[in-house]
Amino acid sequence: MTSLFNIRRKVTSLKRGLVGKQVYENFGEKEQRELDDYIGDFCDYPYEDKLIIIGIYNDFSKWCQTYDLAPPVVKKEWNEKKHTEKVLRLATEIRWDLDEGDHTRHQCSCGYRSTRGPKCYMCLIKEFMNERN
Repeated sequence: MTSLFNIRRKVTSLKRGLVGKQVYENFGEKEQRELDDYIGDFCDYPYEDKLIIIGIYNDFSKWCQTYDLAPPVVKKEWNEKKHTEKVLRLATEIRWDLDEGDHTRHQCSCGYRSTRGPKCYMCLIKEFMNERN
């Protein structure tokens, strides 16, 4: 009877051995048999461990069936710093545009800031951010 930790290690080593190989019919079947022999008889394990082992075995089997040599699609990560810098730059530009010249002291709909235009620069930034999302 093998521990769950050793079974997971065996699955990891089998995956490492398969990665980069040419995909063929029945890909990973030999490794699945090897894992099956390594695990031994399922009846020897307690009920909770048996469920976990069956899940590990099924996950490995599914991984073998769906393995593809194509590189994974990497989603472009959200760059918080770059986005924040862009918003601050926009806020500065809007603020300078609205603060130039004489103020007529219109009150914004938020009621907080008075500006030359109908909206304060913070409300304009919020609108811009909502349009982007």
